[in-house]
Amino acid sequence: MRIFVLDRSGAEHVLEAEPGLTLVQVVYAGGVFEAPAVCSALGRCGKCRMRFLDPAQAGKILPIEESIFSAEELARGWRLGCRRMAASDLRIALPASVGPLLKTKTIMADADAASCGLVLDLGSTNLEWEILSSTSQYIAQGRCLNPQMGAGSEIMSRLAYAADTKHAEALSLMALDRIRRIAAEAPGKIERLCIAGNPAMIYLLLNLPLGGLSAAPYHLNFKGGAREIAPDLPIAYIPPLPSPFIGADASAGLTFLEHEIGSLRRPYLLADLGTNGEFILSLSKDRYYAASVPMGPALEGIGLSFGSMAGPGVITDFKITPDGISPVVMPGENTERRPGISGSGYLALVHKLLLLSLMDRQGAFRSDSSMPLAVKTARNFFKSGKELHFGLGAKMFLSGQDVEQILKVKAAFNLALSSLLKASGLLVSQLKAVYLAGALGLYIDQACLLELGFLPPDQHLETLGNTSLKGAGLLLENMAARQWIEEIAPEIQTLDLTSDLSFKNKFIDSMIFEYVP
Repeated sequence: MRIFVLDRSGAEHVLEAEPGLTLVQVVYAGGVFEAPAVCSALGRCGKCRMRFLDPAQAGKILPIEESIFSAEELARGWRLGCRRMAASDLRIALPASVGPLLKTKTIMADADAASCGLVLDLGSTNLEWEILSSTSQYIAQGRCLNPQMGAGSEIMSRLAYAADTKHAEALSLMALDRIRRIAAEAPGKIERLCIAGNPAMIYLLLNLPLGGLSAAPYHLNFKGGAREIAPDLPIAYIPPLPSPFIGADASAGLTFLEHEIGSLRRPYLLADLGTNGEFILSLSKDRYYAASVPMGPALEGIGLSFGSMAGPGVITDFKITPDGISPVVMPGENTERRPGISGSGYLALVHKLLLLSLMDRQGAFRSDSSMPLAVKTARNFFKSGKELHFGLGAKMFLSGQDVEQILKVKAAFNLALSSLLKASGLLVSQLKAVYLAGALGLYIDQACLLELGFLPPDQHLETLGNTSLKGAGLLLENMAARQWIEEIAPEIQTLDLTSDLSFKNKFIDSMIFEYVP
């Protein structure tokens, strides 16, 4: 099948399409669509908008499309590419503008940039980077969405897409192209490179065989080290991949903790939260346990009714005020067509509903609270069909499905922690500290995580930001740190939670807003 695509510059591309793929997947594999569809085919974000040049090819208008497009746009043939299957001889046009592709911010303009180093954290959802001077000073930083998102927001869906060798090559080229663009924005020549990421992201970048990550028996053929990723880029150092479930992002984060945090409280848990949650439990300087659980993209604000990555104009928190529950918006202009709520914002909203007894610990809405402020706030509940929603104004709401996604994230975190404690023989009361890595910790009120049951009550919690990126910066230059993590990584005992026959039941038991031992 052939599909004719006009890109945002007006140039026409003829793409070969295979049966069973959506239009989003076809144009991503064709390399002509730069705006990642961040809700993974749920039809909620509207970022995969495409216009059928022949309205007769557009097909029936879906209810979700009526909530995203105006009547005029629908009449002109605008539809969601994630909800349309590829068909022969379709003619579509992509949006004229998708906003800035890269967001690099200079933080030290007068540094020596004749020879630069580049460190990257290649996440499932986001790609974050920092550029270092010849004297290891940080001179620029940036963040963008992972261009592979169109193949699926979750790791397994992306691995399934990459099972086709042509798709795998396309995903690798997308990541390499993005790295080249980042390098081109550096004030000097990039001569040193370190890339951290989970095993799937590293393997997709390097276009390595994926069989050991996709099905049992799980195994790794490449476990990190120096490697050429492209002839026009410097040799990249990939931090060790301790196991098929624990990647270079976790080992880089562990390196940062052990070398840069001077007052570690041991035993501790390092929790790196994202689409995939990676956890390392340290009992001593040379004894570590690790586990990984799929958490889904909800913490990134993806897959939720009004989910958005944290940024200007996005709701990142909620507060209880005399008028009820009020949003806290990050300063700056929102360039999106619709308002959004970040993952931290959703957690804060659920937390406030629990405090007002407008939600029970199982995640069900309640409108019968007798608290005066709760009675006032309960007026925001409304029914859509048979489902109860909590209205937020500006045509926004919290649905029961949103709460279920948040409960799944909580259950995954809870289960990973309790499994590590059991395997190590450690009592939860003996855990001295939890170090929270990732963007979530920059915006979340720590009380939310404790009240929602991610952690036991009164647990000592510290947020450290992107430890993967910080560790990659350390490993770019520090040979002693490299030697340390290369010696430690093979000794990390990784739990294979997929082989636990009781995993499903334990997960269901953990789907409650309380910590489950």
